[in-house]
Amino acid sequence: MEINGSGGSLIERKYRLPVTVIWQLALDTAREMEISLKEVDEKEHLFQGSLLTGEKTFLFGEPKKKEVSLVVTPVEEGCQVILDIHKERIEVYSFRPQNKETEAFMKRLEAKIEAYTQDSPCPHCGRQVPHDARFCPYCGNLLA
Repeated sequence: MEINGSGGSLIERKYRLPVTVIWQLALDTAREMEISLKEVDEKEHLFQGSLLTGEKTFLFGEPKKKEVSLVVTPVEEGCQVILDIHKERIEVYSFRPQNKETEAFMKRLEAKIEAYTQDSPCPHCGRQVPHDARFCPYCGNLLA
């Protein structure tokens, strides 16, 4: 689900990975995007912070800030990520799309998820093995 409003946007996506894995990847993504985290709840897998955007204020040309909220919750077949990035003040109408930051965050997060779920080569026989396998299904070698 995606909601693109005049002051920000919200994205909700589901993944078939454990909550803890997605949570760590989301925190890494937040650090990469230089989101200043104000509140981090490791137990509930929730963070709130702010992000400087590429937009400037009309009068003084200062960078605008947007508030960022992210939560990772368990669902039946994995987890759900809800990301909300919006301006500090309510905006009735905006001429520009307000989903650039949410799209950039989700693009980076999904690249990390893709890299995490890629198969890796077995150190003994060299064939591709799922990253979460304990033994190589081809040669039987114990994997770390």
